Amino acid sequence: MVNSAIGIASILTLQLVGSSPLVQPTGPENQFSAGATNARGGGQATGDVRFQATGERNFDKAPEWIRAPQPKAVGLVYPTQALRSGRNGAAEIKCILTVDGALSGCATISESPTGQGFGDAALNLTPDLNIKPAMKAGRPVATEVSINASFSAPAATIGSYIPGTDISALQPVLTNPVWSQAPSYAQVVAAYPSRARTESVGGRVSLECTLAADGHFQESCLVRNEEPVGYGFGAAAVELARMFVTSPTLSDGKSAVGANLRLPFTFSTRMLQPGQTVTGSPSLMAIPTNLELGAAFPRPARRAGVDQSRAAMDCTVAPGGSLSSCTVVRESPTGVGVAAGAMQLAPKYKVSLWSSDGLPVIGSTVRVPVSYELTVR
Repeated sequence: MVNSAIGIASILTLQLVGSSPLVQPTGPENQFSAGATNARGGGQATGDVRFQATGERNFDKAPEWIRAPQPKAVGLVYPTQALRSGRNGAAEIKCILTVDGALSGCATISESPTGQGFGDAALNLTPDLNIKPAMKAGRPVATEVSINASFSAPAATIGSYIPGTDISALQPVLTNPVWSQAPSYAQVVAAYPSRARTESVGGRVSLECTLAADGHFQESCLVRNEEPVGYGFGAAAVELARMFVTSPTLSDGKSAVGANLRLPFTFSTRMLQPGQTVTGSPSLMAIPTNLELGAAFPRPARRAGVDQSRAAMDCTVAPGGSLSSCTVVRESPTGVGVAAGAMQLAPKYKVSLWSSDGLPVIGSTVRVPVSYELTVR
């Protein structure tokens, strides 16, 4: 029998240093959702969105709408096939409402009917939802919220088409884009609008962008949601959008050129405070394979009869999503090469460059836990 090291990476506990643990599984590559924009035509899809705080009640004042979405705005992300057949639907998602009023870590809890894309459509709505965060002792606090979205197709249909709706105008929605380039934290801070900076005002923006053949966006993105208005957050987001690049090809080889996507931005007043770094929750896009983890299991640990070991590294997210300037902050057991083994794995990790709540990841410091278990084969 041969001893072989099987390393088990802690995929679900990648976290920003100084934050609570974040549930962030490895992200999928670029893909289309079932959602589509009902860009023009007489048959107008609509919908309704409601939310409530769930989980632990860690606040004095519950979150509330700043501005509820209009029914027609909900209809813009209507699932394509359901829209063609005139089918209604609903979905429930759960998210973390951050202290900046952004929605992070959203996941579909249920959808009806299943398999028609209403869950994805609800997720596509989140950049456009303006919710005031919960408050405790006069300060905003993060809290879990449950969001229920209902979708109503135009009343009349003929065959599989909706009268007055130009089905050819429906554009697919790109979800989970894997960015090869995105703004860094320093670039976002530099773009913070001057009036908002002077008055210490934070803001959120949602852009609608169309993917071009070179992986950039076609022309200028459109501002679909800006809160508050009049401070220049929309213009700042449009300029930052020019820095994003993704693959124009989906993971299945299909072209994504011409697809729409919603791009969120969060401008937090904490960015204006000296010594503060406000970055988003990273998602792991690449992790070491079992063979790579096994090869990194330290030989001194094997000779010492150690069959389990753990380490944690603090690393800076570099442009492109690789990890740089890593340092080991914890190892167990000590003195048998566990730290060196963890450092050997650092180049094998890659993280997302932009978070779902509209914050940069480049320049942030993340903690990467690694655990090994030696098995006998």
